[in-house]
Amino acid sequence: MTLGGGGYTLRNVARCWANETAIIVDQDDVISPTIPETSEYREFFAAEQFKLKPELARKWENQNTKEYLELLRQETVENLRGLKHAPSVQMQPEQHFEESFIDFMRNPKKLKGKKNKKDPPRDG
Repeated sequence: MTLGGGGYTLRNVARCWANETAIIVDQDDVISPTIPETSEYREFFAAEQFKLKPELARKWENQNTKEYLELLRQETVENLRGLKHAPSVQMQPEQHFEESFIDFMRNPKKLKGKKNKKDPPRDG
């Protein structure tokens, strides 16, 4: 599950989700650095030379504290624990994701294409 925040400009939210999705599906080293010419909305990105990752001026500093983010994470995990899921949906313990995320943040390139030993076998 991937969640997003708010406060983005229309141009930047599209770029953000394209980039984040590429990272999630392990394609960030493959995705084009420019907005495709076939994009229906390409003209919206002209101001930044049609780049996926333009240099943007920071307007606001991140004022979220680590404590606040941890509180949000804990609350989210508790809410997810209470959800009933379909029998066909595989659920993983929270520890699995925390370890994977921490490993990825320490060395994202090392884990590319490496299957986690704890991952269940996939059908198909």
